[in-house]
Amino acid sequence: MDDKKQSSDGSAEKVVSTNARPKTREWTLNDFEIGRPLGRGKFGNVYLAREIESKFVVALKVVYKSQLGPNNLKRQLQREIEIQYHLRHPNILRLYGYFHDKDRVYLVLEFAQRGSLFQRLQEVKTFPPELAAKYMYQLASAMEYCQQKKVLHRDLKPENVLISANGDLKISDFGWSVHEPSSKRTTVCGTLDYLAPEMVPNGTHDSMVDNWSLGVMLYEFLVGKPAFEAKTYQDTFDNIRKCRYTFPPEVPDGARDLISKRYYLLYDGRGAHPIILPPCDECLVYTDFIVSLTRVKKKTKEWKIKLVDEIRKCVDAYENLFVFGIENMRSTKFTEIRQKYKNNSRFFYGKNNVMSIALGKTPSTEYAVGLNKISGLLKGECGLMFTNNDRKTVEKYFDELHVSDFARCGQTAVSTIELCEGPLMQFPFSLEPQLRKLGLPTKLEKGVVTLTSHYVVCRNGDKLTADQCKLLKFLGCKTSLFHVKLYAHWSKHEGFTCTV
Repeated sequence: MDDKKQSSDGSAEKVVSTNARPKTREWTLNDFEIGRPLGRGKFGNVYLAREIESKFVVALKVVYKSQLGPNNLKRQLQREIEIQYHLRHPNILRLYGYFHDKDRVYLVLEFAQRGSLFQRLQEVKTFPPELAAKYMYQLASAMEYCQQKKVLHRDLKPENVLISANGDLKISDFGWSVHEPSSKRTTVCGTLDYLAPEMVPNGTHDSMVDNWSLGVMLYEFLVGKPAFEAKTYQDTFDNIRKCRYTFPPEVPDGARDLISKRYYLLYDGRGAHPIILPPCDECLVYTDFIVSLTRVKKKTKEWKIKLVDEIRKCVDAYENLFVFGIENMRSTKFTEIRQKYKNNSRFFYGKNNVMSIALGKTPSTEYAVGLNKISGLLKGECGLMFTNNDRKTVEKYFDELHVSDFARCGQTAVSTIELCEGPLMQFPFSLEPQLRKLGLPTKLEKGVVTLTSHYVVCRNGDKLTADQCKLLKFLGCKTSLFHVKLYAHWSKHEGFTCTV
């Protein structure tokens, strides 16, 4: 960054560029069309921009050299560029390259259309558990990659996480990051609410500080504020140092367990604790919280006995029992149903063998008369609903509950969707690269996304690919139907009455 060369008009220095996606030759500011401001920072601003030659849309971060002041801030910027440019992960914001002139340094960054995670959290206050789980897996995956590259971010917080057009998270702002293969660091950096105890005060630290910050963020996703936040700086400081935090009543037991075991670990356990493992087929389903972030241990005998006991208590406590199945499962919708019935009902889902044992598989082992017939229906994706609502009310509610949603990969297309050649006025110009990446023959004509030829998105009866599902979502085509189907009913006083 320091080797400079005066241009012929004396107005600009030599520009430096890395092998960025838009192009590989050296850049100047004249290579870009500058759009609206995206954000402001301590040392400069970020603007929407488009590289003129390739029409590629980027975010252009402008840093004023006069604001950098001491050499350590210049070195910090240089380190940020060196580290972020070499990172390649779907949940880390790409740095395509940089250039500079007499007064400014320009960072050419990936454009995240939906803004910051902090802004989104401010709008909605908290995230649904399943969305928090998705976000946390993406962040953990990115941090696992950073650990493999020996990179410490050291300032993880919602303000430094962006959201892409398709809703995926992108970790940004590597201003405090370092590349440290072995030794521990001593610099206190980052934001107080997200600092790990070993950084408070002036302690040595390693990559585990990023794991800790992830835990604080998961808490914030579910509660709406950082775990250790207090009225004063000193109180926050003390809460972190003593690992002192509490869960409000609305945080489900499953979420508490995940936070406590995966993040808020005591000093003697954190050093050897790995970052969250990648997801697998196992999915831990709690009564009120669905977690698919990490591999889970096989359920113990004690856990199964406890679940059997819970189900039998429900047989005694509730008037009616339904066996149900879900077509096109959406955890968000299922959560809404549980919330609707939370005051007078109880749901169990996804543990067919344990549920069958609890109810009894034969007339001689059934817990109450007729329950063995219910057990015989517990196959595939199904569950139990215990409720004190009358039967007709429940049947009417579920019979009328049909919610349209976007299709998922692997589902069958229910119709043929075609696009005609010409302008696609519903899309902003910034989405054109994303649409082209998904297979659409598009280009920008006078700032308008234009389809250069007729295109078939999907045909009726085809198995949908991931790219087709993304396109259908961009087009607003909801072709999937969420529906809860009741298979059978059991009454406390009448026993097994009929198949619904």
